[in-house]
Amino acid sequence: MAPLLTASLRRAVVAVDFTEPSMHAARWVADALGSDTELVLIHVVQPPPAGKSGEKRFPSDDALVEDARIGAESRLRELAGSLGTGRVWTEVRVGDPHDEITRAT
Repeated sequence: MAPLLTASLRRAVVAVDFTEPSMHAARWVADALGSDTELVLIHVVQPPPAGKSGEKRFPSDDALVEDARIGAESRLRELAGSLGTGRVWTEVRVGDPHDEITRAT
């Protein structure tokens, strides 16, 4: 499919939270910009708020974040593979989504 846009971009960053609208946006950007543009798919894992110290009923925050990070990496790689464009990078960050997405652009 030919790119839908005539403007030339060297890099585009798409934040993906794995909802259907964000997945659709990633697909649209890949189709619209074509293979000349570097496409970065980013997902941000937001750590849970600090809990009461000594509370041991749930897995540690570090374990929760690591599990979420590993799952997000896998899902982003799967999405990247389905886009059919060559220059796709995936990135999973941990922190405040607004701050991390802003830093990635």
